[in-house]
Amino acid sequence: MMIMKNSFWLIVLISSLIVASCKKESTLEQQIYFNSFESQSDTIGWIGDAFNFDNDVPSHGGKKSLSISGGCIIPHAEYTINPQSPDCYLKFRFWGKNLSNGGGVWLAVNKKGYKNISFDVTEKEWTLYESQDSIFCPANTSLTLGAIAGGISSSAILIDMIEITKLGL
Repeated sequence: MMIMKNSFWLIVLISSLIVASCKKESTLEQQIYFNSFESQSDTIGWIGDAFNFDNDVPSHGGKKSLSISGGCIIPHAEYTINPQSPDCYLKFRFWGKNLSNGGGVWLAVNKKGYKNISFDVTEKEWTLYESQDSIFCPANTSLTLGAIAGGISSSAILIDMIEITKLGL
């Protein structure tokens, strides 16, 4: 009788482990924006006149990346991301490559007094730039994603596989 009881619980334990391992793993992050710049439609909504496509891409980056270049100090490419709801925390990552004199890429919360995430693209090889910290975005607030290359002197950078994720609360 004791052996049957132990066998029963052993079967229940093994069955539970099998069922638990078959469940889909839930993620704590939700992607709210991703772009790998493969076609003209991927630049719809982007504003600026100093960007175009380039065939140089990072590993697994598709066939094209976005080239940002210029010589003035105004942003060369910007994209507005729709307001987020509810309040959320965001992380930001992308691949970047410095072609000449570097540049910068940023994600900003469009509300006064809120932080942004920014990176200087300085590496001559494709590099993953990824925020270590998250930024807070209050509900019903849009975001601006931007890139600039140049300033006083001309410059150029490549960016690809931009990803913004919302962290689970």
